[in-house]
Amino acid sequence: ARDSKMKEWSCSYMHDHFDGAKFRREYDGREENFEQMGEDWTTKKIPIKGKKLAPGAPRYQPFYWDIVKAWEGEKSRGWGPNPKAIVKAVKGNTTVPYFLEASNLKEMRDN
Repeated sequence: ARDSKMKEWSCSYMHDHFDGAKFRREYDGREENFEQMGEDWTTKKIPIKGKKLAPGAPRYQPFYWDIVKAWEGEKSRGWGPNPKAIVKAVKGNTTVPYFLEASNLKEMRDN
């Protein structure tokens, strides 16, 4: 969103501020977080295999980081060092897009 505090969070920013945090790739058949910020995650291109993809669909497994929603209830997935601080940073920098009512902030930060 144009007013988001996180719009400046580039891959380099994520690498520098959340070094060691773990996340996963979609379509690899696993639920655990095996990818890690601080490694070569920004250059990985792993093809999606075993699925018939529509023309024009992405061909590579996207990264997925649902730390705010899942870190407490799914500790076994492995989140890296200090996930609580990461959640605090993400929630603290979450803002309501200009096209939504400001009253949506609590729901956005809690989900």
